[in-house]
Amino acid sequence: MHTPRILLVDDDLALLEALPHMIALQVHGVVVDTSVTALGALEQIQEHDYDAIVSDIKMPGMDGLELLTKIQELQPEVPTLLITGHADQTLITQALRGGAYDFIHKPIDRVAFVASLHRAIQTRELRRRVHEQQRALEQHAHSLEHLIEKRTRELLAASEAMELLVRDLLDISRIESDRLFLHPRRCDLIELCQHVLHAYTVGAGLALSFTSTELSLEVEVDRDRLSQVLINLLFTARKCSPRGSPITIMLQHVGDEAIITVTERSESGPEETIPEEFTHVYSRGEAVAYTDVSAQAGLGLYLAQKLVEQHGGRIQAQRDMQTGCTFSIILPVPALPTAELPDESRHTGKHPTPFHPPQWLIS
Repeated sequence: MHTPRILLVDDDLALLEALPHMIALQVHGVVVDTSVTALGALEQIQEHDYDAIVSDIKMPGMDGLELLTKIQELQPEVPTLLITGHADQTLITQALRGGAYDFIHKPIDRVAFVASLHRAIQTRELRRRVHEQQRALEQHAHSLEHLIEKRTRELLAASEAMELLVRDLLDISRIESDRLFLHPRRCDLIELCQHVLHAYTVGAGLALSFTSTELSLEVEVDRDRLSQVLINLLFTARKCSPRGSPITIMLQHVGDEAIITVTERSESGPEETIPEEFTHVYSRGEAVAYTDVSAQAGLGLYLAQKLVEQHGGRIQAQRDMQTGCTFSIILPVPALPTAELPDESRHTGKHPTPFHPPQWLIS
């Protein structure tokens, strides 16, 4: 329970001795401080949070009105009662405009004084409660703002994810009905991988490493569709691994095949931390188990496999309980003379369209 604290300011020593006893008899548990000067009172006001301040108006040096001005600057929520021996209406008006809570006239009427002091203490307590409620409301509003921002991001991500899901479903429908057509072009597979990885990581704070055994590797692929395959595998690797696990991408030329390997490394991961539910990626007609983190991931893997098959290639998936999971995109590399194939810029007449993955894939 809060203990009220009062400050009495008056240069009349007899009054300073009498008033604290009278207040203590009428206000339970009250603490009364005194000061014979306004300057001394200011020091105490800066040290304590008072429930009410009672001050004489007429004092040598700084008077009660000047003290009232200082109180309004230091502790404007504290009610200030002024003692006056003169019924000067101009003085009273000036004090009220300066923020005085009430007036006590000399000679002091004990009943009126205690009643006014009680009201001042109650007023101070109400002001405290109002401020506490305001702080609580501000904190609650701040929490709601964060919650709304979070939910908005989730809704936006869900909306973008739904758009991708619909697109993938349409693509699968086209594949199943033989209505999906590729537009292969001659391009450098190393440049394509680097372009996709840059777009995937820019602004997302991700650290993906890319290595290649070749300086250049010419292939004929549908650039947009192969980018779609690679982004789906990167997304699945991230969502199927502990947060912060490193992901590496390697490009190799082995015989007449180009191999893009996406590896998620969960170092020293115990078996029980590996999820037990799996979706299927079809490789050479066989089901390969992989973590079912979402419908989008599973569907994306299935679509990736089908798109790679459209290119005459295949996807292989390997899962190691201790080191993580690996996807390999295996594409044929036709042995054609360079002169017989125009480069991409001559074929299209323009540079390829920049690839920009949706924000939900890199979040």
